[in-house]
Amino acid sequence: MIEAVGLTKRYGDKTAVHNLSFQVRPGAVTGFLGPNGSGKSTTMRMILGLDNPTAGHVTIGGHPYRKLPNAPRQVGALLDAKAVHGGRSARNHLLSLAQLSGIPARRVDEVLGVVGLQDVAKRRSKGFSLGMGQRLGIAAALLGDPQVLLFDEPVNGLDPEGIHWVRNLMKALAAEGRTVFVSSHLMSEMALTADHLIVIGRGRLMADMSVTDFISANSADFARVRTPDTEPQLREKLTAALTEAGGHVMSEQDGALRVTGLPLPRISDIAHDSDVRLWELSPHQASLEEAYMRMTQGAVDYRSTDDQKAGLQQPLPPGAQPPMPVPGQGQPGWYAPPPPQQGGLPFAAPQGAPGQAPAGPYGAPAAPGAMPGGQPANPYAAQPAPAPQAQPAPPGPAGPPGSAGRAGARAGTGDARRPRLRARHRPDQVRGRPMSTPQPPMPQAAPDWQAAPGSPYPTYTSPIPVVRTHLGHAVASEWTKIKSVRSTMWTLGVFVLLVLGLGLLTGAVVASSDTDVDGESPLALGFFGLLLGSICLITLGVLTTASEYGTGMVRTTMTACPTRGRVLAAKAIVFFLVAFVVTLVSATLVGLMHVTMLEGNGAGEPTGSEWLKGTVGVSLYVALLGMLSLAVGSIIRHSAGAITIMIGALLAPLVIALFMFSESLKDVQQALFEYSIPNQMSIFYANSLSDSGPSGWDPLWIMLGVTAVAFAGAFALLEKRDV
Repeated sequence: MIEAVGLTKRYGDKTAVHNLSFQVRPGAVTGFLGPNGSGKSTTMRMILGLDNPTAGHVTIGGHPYRKLPNAPRQVGALLDAKAVHGGRSARNHLLSLAQLSGIPARRVDEVLGVVGLQDVAKRRSKGFSLGMGQRLGIAAALLGDPQVLLFDEPVNGLDPEGIHWVRNLMKALAAEGRTVFVSSHLMSEMALTADHLIVIGRGRLMADMSVTDFISANSADFARVRTPDTEPQLREKLTAALTEAGGHVMSEQDGALRVTGLPLPRISDIAHDSDVRLWELSPHQASLEEAYMRMTQGAVDYRSTDDQKAGLQQPLPPGAQPPMPVPGQGQPGWYAPPPPQQGGLPFAAPQGAPGQAPAGPYGAPAAPGAMPGGQPANPYAAQPAPAPQAQPAPPGPAGPPGSAGRAGARAGTGDARRPRLRARHRPDQVRGRPMSTPQPPMPQAAPDWQAAPGSPYPTYTSPIPVVRTHLGHAVASEWTKIKSVRSTMWTLGVFVLLVLGLGLLTGAVVASSDTDVDGESPLALGFFGLLLGSICLITLGVLTTASEYGTGMVRTTMTACPTRGRVLAAKAIVFFLVAFVVTLVSATLVGLMHVTMLEGNGAGEPTGSEWLKGTVGVSLYVALLGMLSLAVGSIIRHSAGAITIMIGALLAPLVIALFMFSESLKDVQQALFEYSIPNQMSIFYANSLSDSGPSGWDPLWIMLGVTAVAFAGAFALLEKRDV
């Protein structure tokens, strides 16, 4: 069960969520509704521990999300279907999440089959349509076979078949005893899918009740009446008569009348007494959309306006009449009829009619597919739409066929039969639900749902074994991520090409000249390639973290592993190993080439210490430089900004020092020379730009200290800030 208590979230002066309290119980689909900007997505992020509440708290099963052991095995979520690296295939995306949570790899293929993406599992996700992206996001939510599922706009971009599948999937999941929490703006789907509703507006709770009760509390049923189109005076005559009898009449766009406050038999009698022939007299029950629009009309922040097309309107032809506005349209209450006045409400059916579906956990009919005493054979199979249930005929003589839809009455016809509705009705009920006058939206307290003794909430237990996750799982996940993206391979390829290409070119130039190296170590010629190649590793280090913020993948990752420090540590370990190995291999190959090429130019044979510093030492330094970039990317959270900062740190001190001509700045110039990254890299080749400053292995310890400080800041900010 999800429980929020006094949940509040502020962003500066703006309060996104204010004192929000509610509970989401297992065994039913709970809809989460509200206008744009009402705080729905913010609330879901707080539930998943991605955003830290300013006040209050939210728990899942009695624990904050980030304190749940192996959270993805208990909670699955779809917040943003686009939160995936476009260069990664669907299978690799799910595989990295499965590895992060200790889920068997075979489960990836299972959920790909569930959502219908098994044929495109190896395609990169950037080529997916919006609907395919939604399916991939749903697959990620189902990956851990969790007890609690959260979906934010799950049917966006899906075709009708996909929408039908998602609807039945959610009902099946709820029927298994899972907690299903769905945010959507599609009222028609919520009416078909949800059993219970939580409605918020401007961050405050507006309603927490079943779908049936919500419609009853925020709308009124009405009768649709149509008179002959060729006789408009009859419509006016009937309108006056109905209004005089206490009804409330509104005109619709097609000329029909919308009548509330009078039962259908009374409307028929009034039409007969007024000598008005009717073409239609039919009952209409308000929809969820109408009730929702009525409740939230005062909580909408973003309203559209009419396009005036100022100065572009064409004059009307002679004799043409401007279009007449529909009375009431655009006014409060247009979407849902105003409350009835006197006389109660019509067309009621007795409650508890035989054949009615058994009540579900919220008093609504139980979701299809739920079988007493056991689980459905295939919980993910699409459930057939429930067959319409015949309503029992009310006692008493039945009216003529079609009398509910059409009625005709003509005064003074003598033997003409008056069409009358014989259905029994109670003034306080409509179609088996209590009728109430719509009230202005008022915040409501969350009900205290507690299980009665001996009848705990239904729960779902996954057959997939649960393992305790550790750093090794995160390392495996990050390795899958870094190797499954082409841009990583391209960046490393360019690095190797620069190091080997510039090294070979430099060696060839020196070897072809008459320059006498005079016993110098030939390894020093590898400096130029590594200096330029380090820009590639800086870029890759930044993108390892910052790109996840750009794509939104970081939310998916942190949902799969709420232990944020573990994720950052795994990224650092994988990146460092990759950068070190690639740099070591490249530096060693260049060193071997230079020793071979410069034998005839008086180059000395490198000692063991020179080989160690010129290969292992410089590789460690460059890998630490890349790790520093990774930490900066995590702190800045912006790829371009972090790359700019790191390239500036690489080149700016040396460039600034070159243009310091003032004698008073001599000490500053010397310090910039000594501690610039190019100079510290050259120290590993026994070539320094100054006679003082760091020497030997000092540059490595300096870079290690700077990187450690940067990572300490990155870890602290990662734990504190919203994702």
